[in-house]
Amino acid sequence: MKIYIAGQMTGKKNYQKSFRRAEKELTKKGEQVFNPCNLLPIMRGFDYSDFMQVDLKIIELCDAVYFLRGFTESKGAMQEYRHAKKHHKIILTEEPYEDLMDIGFDNEWRFDR
Repeated sequence: MKIYIAGQMTGKKNYQKSFRRAEKELTKKGEQVFNPCNLLPIMRGFDYSDFMQVDLKIIELCDAVYFLRGFTESKGAMQEYRHAKKHHKIILTEEPYEDLMDIGFDNEWRFDR
């Protein structure tokens, strides 16, 4: 399964560590993983809007999106969440779904890893 990793980047220290940990864990399970941190070096000079456009297109190519703990604190990750739901992607999360009810998280979309 192709999985995109989503989570807070802007304003979060050492965010790459969380993304790399998730990438390693999912890859070990045999998944094809897209870590958006890997885009940073090739997108230097592009703005936030450009980066988000690329991310949303990549989500469309994936089967699932894995949301890191705390993703609800990120404007970008919440945009990715809405986009994933709109495109009927499998939603995987580090957080228990009960903690996500305030954003309208629907348990039907959850896929336990």
